[in-house]
Amino acid sequence: MRDFPKLLERIPAIVYIADLGPDGPWHYVSPQVQAILGFSPAELRADPALWRSRLHPDDRDRVLIEESDTDEEGMDGPPTEYRIFHRDGSIVWLADQAMLVRDGDGLMRWHGVMSDITARKQAEAEAERRAAQQSAVAQLGEHALEGASTSDLMHEAVQAAALLLGVDLVCVAELLADEDSFAIRADFCAPGMTLGKGRFPAGVASQAGYTVLTGKPVVVSDWRREKRFSMSPLIQGMGIRSGLTVMIEGRSEPFGVLAVQSQSTRIYGPGDIDYLQSLANVLADALERHAIEDGIRHRALHDPLSGLPNRVLFLDRLEHALARVGRRGSMAAILFLDLDHFKLVNDSLGHHVGDELLTATAPRLRQAVRTTDTVARFG
Repeated sequence: MRDFPKLLERIPAIVYIADLGPDGPWHYVSPQVQAILGFSPAELRADPALWRSRLHPDDRDRVLIEESDTDEEGMDGPPTEYRIFHRDGSIVWLADQAMLVRDGDGLMRWHGVMSDITARKQAEAEAERRAAQQSAVAQLGEHALEGASTSDLMHEAVQAAALLLGVDLVCVAELLADEDSFAIRADFCAPGMTLGKGRFPAGVASQAGYTVLTGKPVVVSDWRREKRFSMSPLIQGMGIRSGLTVMIEGRSEPFGVLAVQSQSTRIYGPGDIDYLQSLANVLADALERHAIEDGIRHRALHDPLSGLPNRVLFLDRLEHALARVGRRGSMAAILFLDLDHFKLVNDSLGHHVGDELLTATAPRLRQAVRTTDTVARFG
């Protein structure tokens, strides 16, 4: 029995004996409490209320009720799992399994073991978060296949990123290459924050710009120490401390970026980057599909040579215009134009010259009418 204390010290858990009640004195606490909770056995024995005071507020009532409801000698149920604050303020998950034992004086006391299950709880939480992220990406993809508008998809993506990454600011920014800037197309802000609909610079000195230039995710762990990029004027003064940007691809050139920013410093791990990039990839696919569909619709309704609406689109617009003037009791006008001696141009100079003439004529006709009017190639 002389080796009994040494055996207890080798158990990777806290072994204890304590009186009943939330402030019941601790009669024995094994040395492992120092490594697991940061307090010495002497500190717990000297302050019976210390354990209760360190319980996480979301678990405290449940744990204290469970203890007060147990008064049966030898009762040994499943371990109680709860959070408690380490001396340094970090959260430790404990699995506390104890049974009531009557000592030689006839007093009931807890004989228990508290095991550190923080790593397991973190792994479970991470697995749940990854599953939720996969579900969010799949749902966004389903909505894209169902034909949701790109605007709706962008707003859904920023909401999903904010919720499952726990950040304070998310935006979809479109690259305006001719202006060397980004324009906000969708955003999410935590309460009390306002991003607005302004623009911010592109280029290598910008986190978003560098993301587009390299095509790779870019992480800023702490803006106060960041030397590579300048903080966008849009987020200066918002208390932003860290951020992550990934590229949204376009058909022939990058569309822009999906960016998240946080008011606390944090490290974005591979899982966070993969999740944000997956959302961006769904948006890229949807943008490409919409562009293809828009191209097909445009070709079906416009003259391929002049770019003007064709007969089908003209008749459709005419039908709507007649219905509108019928309701208002107003009038509409239709003017048919032809190019004099156009056949002569084709016959003498060739059809390619005739095509050039039609191509040059179309924009002149559009400039001669109001924006609400329709110029179409009917034949």
